[in-house]
Amino acid sequence: ESMKDFSRSGLDLPPDKLKEVNVIKKKLAKLSTEFDNNINQDKSSITVKKEGLQGLDDDFINQLKKSGDSYILTCDYPVFFKVMDYCSIESTRKKLYLAFNNRAYPKNEEILKEVIALRDQLARKLGFKSYADLDIDSEMAKDSNNVKKFLLDLISKVQGKARQELEELSSSEHIELMDGKFKPWDMRYVKE
Repeated sequence: ESMKDFSRSGLDLPPDKLKEVNVIKKKLAKLSTEFDNNINQDKSSITVKKEGLQGLDDDFINQLKKSGDSYILTCDYPVFFKVMDYCSIESTRKKLYLAFNNRAYPKNEEILKEVIALRDQLARKLGFKSYADLDIDSEMAKDSNNVKKFLLDLISKVQGKARQELEELSSSEHIELMDGKFKPWDMRYVKE
């Protein structure tokens, strides 16, 4: 396994190819840090009226900053998860979900595209057909085809139970399915 780790790191490549791999790894590390920093520095928020905070406790609401008669919901984790878990107003959950998942956009869009391209390039230089195969090579599944096969097999086995649970969970008065599926901003609320 250690030898495979060395190989996945490119240590069995000729010196010029290893140098190329190391250059890619350095670029990836720099881009990943820049990507994370952009998200951490993002100050996205939404504002909602008091009636948009139903389901949230008064202690939480009283700690929120205000702008006139509206409350400011920031995209930091404590606020985001509390709203996603407990706010019974779908429009509030949706607005905050979209703001949270679009942090550092469009700033990170080009970075993400470059990371994807560099990861693909790295995987191919190391002898893998994709980054997914490189990433999973040291795991039990070994390659992305095995993962796909496993997931498809699993899906076929759990569909009946999933339909039953979907019907049960979707009976909430605050949840409306979209094309028979939960909307992403409803998932944490439904689970809670």
